[in-house]
Amino acid sequence: VTQTATTLSGLTHLEGQTVSILADGSVHADATVSSGAITLNRHVTKAHVGLGYSSTLRTLRVDGGSAIGSAQGKVKRINDLTVRLYRSVGLKVGRDADNLDVVPFRSSATSMDAPNVLFSGDKEIELNGNYDSDGQFTIRQDQPLPMTVLAAYATLSTFDQ
Repeated sequence: VTQTATTLSGLTHLEGQTVSILADGSVHADATVSSGAITLNRHVTKAHVGLGYSSTLRTLRVDGGSAIGSAQGKVKRINDLTVRLYRSVGLKVGRDADNLDVVPFRSSATSMDAPNVLFSGDKEIELNGNYDSDGQFTIRQDQPLPMTVLAAYATLSTFDQ
């Protein structure tokens, strides 16, 4: 017999704090700890509760070369990006922190009442970036979900003038 609960206690060390919750593998709405406990909006069998935070990866300026030497200082554009992940789900990618797009992980075959399966492999992402002299991109995880980035590499167009 598996027990379920809607109230989680033992959180006195987080009293008055807003906490992030991963309930049965799915993100639950944030809650504020009161009297050392939180109340969930559904029954759960397993929950992880803690202070929320964002993980942000910002690349260095890329140098993919150009027809006349280095790409440093030249105008360039990242066309698309491949992110190699290990047991990850729920990330955002964009040319900077103000222009992030959610990377889809759920297929049409996945039941909406089931959590996403953790993904390992390459995610190919079309990056909606503009031309600039940096050629950088940002990857962010702002949900209580796992994200392990093993590699990130891009195709690049360089303006050689």
